[in-house]
Amino acid sequence: MISEKEFKEFIKYDQETQNEVLNIHQLKLDTKKQVVDEKTKIYHSSWDTIKQKVEDAKKALDYRVSESVEVCNIDLNQGMIKLNTMYQEHKEQWKQEILKRCIGD
Repeated sequence: MISEKEFKEFIKYDQETQNEVLNIHQLKLDTKKQVVDEKTKIYHSSWDTIKQKVEDAKKALDYRVSESVEVCNIDLNQGMIKLNTMYQEHKEQWKQEILKRCIGD
């Protein structure tokens, strides 16, 4: 038979063990939450970094495109000026050539 003292010690030991199990379970839950929080933090940090790199790349490309457009517009304007100049210089000769080819000699 178990004495009252042994029984009380057993109950005390059981309560302490239950408390330890609860504490360990709570520690497990807290650790899981910390892991999830850290994972979320890393995910958002990485995503923010990626977004920033994409934005930087877009800005760089936009700048290069605007420079290219500017250069193309300058080239176009210069080409139009040359074409207009050439037309003005040769228009009478070309008109005569067209008349000659259409009407004949």
